[in-house]
Formats: sequence, C-alpha cells, structure tokens
Amino acid sequence: LCKPETATQAIEYLRVGRDASLSPDQRLRCDYLLAQLLAEKGDYEEAYKLFGRLGHSGKDYRTQFNAKMAQIDVLAKMDGSNPVNLHKIERKFNNMRHQYRNEEYLDQIYYGLGNVALMQEDTLKAIRQYEMALEKSTRNGMDKAMAALRLGEITFQREDYVKAQKAYSVAMGIINKEFKDYERIQRLSAVLDELQTHAETVQLQDSLLALSELPEKELNKVIDRIIKELIKAEKEAEDQERMAEYEANRSSNPDPLAQDNQQPTVGKQ
Repeated sequence: LCKPETATQAIEYLRVGRDASLSPDQRLRCDYLLAQLLAEKGDYEEAYKLFGRLGHSGKDYRTQFNAKMAQIDVLAKMDGSNPVNLHKIERKFNNMRHQYRNEEYLDQIYYGLGNVALMQEDTLKAIRQYEMALEKSTRNGMDKAMAALRLGEITFQREDYVKAQKAYSVAMGIINKEFKDYERIQRLSAVLDELQTHAETVQLQDSLLALSELPEKELNKVIDRIIKELIKAEKEAEDQERMAEYEANRSSNPDPLAQDNQQPTVGKQ
C-alpha cells in the first residue's frame, strides 16, 4: 500500500481522518485502509479486530466478504504454523463455504482451504481443494488463475504432468504479460503441452497392460462397458446430426405446411 517508512505516518493520518469524518461510508473506507496498513506493518492483533468488525459492518456484502478473507489471512500470519490455529482457520473457511451468500465466492474459499492443507502438509487434500476452486469458479479472473497455478505447481512436482498441463493451460488463458513470472509460466506451459501427448500415451499403455492382466470374466465386463459407451456416443451423435438437419430444413423453408417441417424423433429409429 505504501513504503514502510511512511506506513506509520499514513496510519496516524487515517485515524485522524476517520474520527473527523461525518460520512459513514468514508469512515468505513478509512477503517479498511487502516486495517490493511496495520497488517502490512505487522500489527496483526489490531488489524484482526478491525477486519472482524468490517466483516459485519461493511457497506455491501462484497466488502464484508473481503474483510473476512483478509481477517483469515491476518490470522494465518499471526501463527499460521500452529496446528490449533490452522484448524481454526479451516473451520472459518468451512463455515463460509456453507453460507448461501458465498456461492459466487466459493473459488476463493476453496483456494484458502487448499493453502491451509498445504500448511498442514496434506498435499492430496490441497490438490482436491484447488480442483474444487476451479470447478466452483464462476468468474474467469485472477482468483481462478491463482488456484490453477497452485494446482499446476503441486501436480508438476508430483510428476503428474497431465494434470499439471491442464492447470497451467487454464492459468495461461487468464494471466497476461504483466503477471509476475509470466515468461517462466509460459515456457513451462509450453513444455507441458509437449509432454502431455507422451504422458497420455504412457497412461494408455499402462491401462492396456492392466487390462491384459485381468481375469477373462472381468475383462469381458470392461469390454461390454466400453461397447455400451461407444453405442451411446454414436446414438447421441446421430441425434445431433438429425436435429441439425431438421433445423437447417426449417430455416430454409419457413412454410409451416411443408413436408420437411416434421420434427424428427430424437433417440428413436
């Protein structure tokens, strides 16, 4: 927000400005800036209390939500490595996750839960939380990009290159050249694009090897399931083609009495 040497002075100005203001909105803005500066300066206890108050008295729900997220961030900085503290942070996120008003912010909440899981050294749990962040994202913004990058980093370290490629591909569709480490992320994404084909080939070979080792009865079950899936996919493709032909005929012949205006029965022969 400002340079360390001017933070103390800025905090004092905000305190004076807040007390002198007659506008409730202006006082809230001063409180929010004050809480951010206090957290940046390391005055975590006062920042935590101030963000907590803003989480209930913010001008709109977006401001309240941001204040709650900032309060959790401050809590993590206060003593994030403490297991009791991590459990408290996780509980706060889970409480927010179950509130209907937070549906459009679930990506941020799951991202926070993923960070907590990493601090708990539970990598698999972190991966699940970051995947949920991507799944629940309703906005193609930086929150989604950050979750994708974190997921990409972890899965790359675990040599799960297929998942890593997908995650970095999502991130590259959002970030721009001004983003920190953009060139490194771009190069890594390009390398993963090349590796994806090879990795999928290896996975296919592993799957075929596993199938070859199945008992005949189990192998037949797998084959039957694959055949059913292929038949279903073919039927869906035929239905789509038939519907497309009907729409094309209808648009080219608007006469409601035309013979071709009879809609096909989808899914039936």
